[in-house]
Amino acid sequence: MTNTHQKMVTKKHSPRLFQCLFQCRPQRLSQCPPRRQGGVALITVLLIVAICSLLATQLISEQQIQFRRTLNQLQGDRAFHYVLSAEEWGREILIRDAQKNSTDSYDDDWAALLPPMPVDGGVMLLSAEEMHGRFNINNLVVNGVVVSHQIEIFQWLLQDLQLNPDLVWPLIDWLDSNNEQIGPFGAETDTYSELTPPYRAANQPMTNPDELAAVKGFTPEILAELIEHIVVLPAATDGSHTATLINVNFATAALLRALSVKMVSATVDPVTDYALSDGFDSISEFLTAIDDANPGVTGLSSSIDSTLLSVQSEYFILNYTGSFDPVSLKNYSIMHRDSAAEVRIVSRAQGEY
Repeated sequence: MTNTHQKMVTKKHSPRLFQCLFQCRPQRLSQCPPRRQGGVALITVLLIVAICSLLATQLISEQQIQFRRTLNQLQGDRAFHYVLSAEEWGREILIRDAQKNSTDSYDDDWAALLPPMPVDGGVMLLSAEEMHGRFNINNLVVNGVVVSHQIEIFQWLLQDLQLNPDLVWPLIDWLDSNNEQIGPFGAETDTYSELTPPYRAANQPMTNPDELAAVKGFTPEILAELIEHIVVLPAATDGSHTATLINVNFATAALLRALSVKMVSATVDPVTDYALSDGFDSISEFLTAIDDANPGVTGLSSSIDSTLLSVQSEYFILNYTGSFDPVSLKNYSIMHRDSAAEVRIVSRAQGEY
C-alpha cells in the first residue's frame, strides 16, 4: 500500500473506528461498546431523585394528617370533659334552685344567660332551658292510650300556626302501638312501605323532634313553623295515663291560645309579658291574669283544664358550645329533676336539639 493510499484511509476513517476493528473480540461491528453512556445515567439519576422527592412529600403529608388527627382527638377529648363538667354545673344549679323556691320562671338563676367563659385551651358557652313551655308530642298517646284533650290542644296549635289540623292523625298512628290506620288522614306501615326507600311506622313514643320528618305530611316547611312550639319528653312508663304538664311561665303565645276553644281568639300578650318579667307563682294567679287580659270574654279561664298546667318544670336542656382550636363542639344534655330535687342525665347528644 502506497503512502498516498494510507493517508487517504487515515483521513477517511477515525482512530475510534480502527480501535473498534482491531481490538474488539466480536467480529461484528454492531457488538462493539457504545460510544457514550452518560445520557442514560443522567436520566436514571433524575428518575431516582424524582421518586425520592415524591416519597418524601407523601411521608410528610401523611405525617401532617396524623398530627392533625391526633390534635383533633386530644381537643375533642378535652371538649367532652368540659361537657361533663358543664353537666355537673347544671345539676348543681338545678338542685340549688329547687331548694330556693318551688316555682320555675325566667327569674331563676339557671335561666340567666352566661357570658362566654375562657377555659384552658379555648372558650365555652353554657345555657339552660326548661322543656315544659312547649307542647309535648308524646302527650298525644300515653301508655298506648290516645288522649283526646291533648289532640284538641295540638289541633288548635296547628290552626293557630295556620297549619292543617289533620296532621295530628298520622302523628297518632306513628305513636300508638298498633298498626291500624286511624281515619282517612292517618298513616301506618302500609303507607310508608310504598315510599322510596320504604320504612315502617315507629309505633312507639318519639325520642327526638327530628323524627317528625319521617311522619306523613310533616314537610320541612311545616317543621320550621312548628319546631319552636313542640318538644319531645319521655312518656310515662309506670302504667299511668299522666301527661307532662305545661309550665305557664314559659309557654309560647301560640300554645296558650291552644289551651281551649275560647282561648283561640283570646289576647295573651299581657300574660306572656308578665311571665317573662315576674313569673306566676300559681296557676290561679295565671287564670286571673287571663281573665284580666280579656274582660269582654266570660268563662275564659274556666274553659281551660287547669290540671294540665303547672308553674314548675321537671325536664331541662343544657346547651353547650365549646371552641378549642381547631375543634368546635356543640352538645346538649337533657336533665330531669324529680320532686326530691334529685337530678339525673336523661340523654346527651351532639348538635342542637
